[in-house]
Amino acid sequence: MIFAVPGIILALLFVTLPFVIRTVQPVLSELDIGEEEASYLLGAGGWTTFRRVILPAITPAIAAGAMLVFARAVGEFGAIVIISGNIAGKLTAPVYIFQLVNQFRFEEAAAVATALFAISFILVLITERVLKKGNEAL
Repeated sequence: MIFAVPGIILALLFVTLPFVIRTVQPVLSELDIGEEEASYLLGAGGWTTFRRVILPAITPAIAAGAMLVFARAVGEFGAIVIISGNIAGKLTAPVYIFQLVNQFRFEEAAAVATALFAISFILVLITERVLKKGNEAL
């Protein structure tokens, strides 16, 4: 798995999964247990209760967590360098920036870093809107 795409994906999941957990956990703790109990009393099974009661309530938090994960993964450097090494052809944007800086191509590195910052910033703004809409729905 080392020096391969599955290893990179696993490393990114390990580093970024807490962002999803941190956004979904508060929403789960605020859910009314009465809605689940009512679903069971009306004859719904566990899967139906999850699909029709719990999932709609946590969907905005999952979406917000996914956007935060993507924004974090775009800029991840440490885990990528450790897992993929610094092999040519196996580049992510942060590793590419690192290589540009090592080659003293500072303007190009700054341009790529600015693009990464813009993408991450826009995703954080979208995440805030999604979370705000999710809180209004509750």
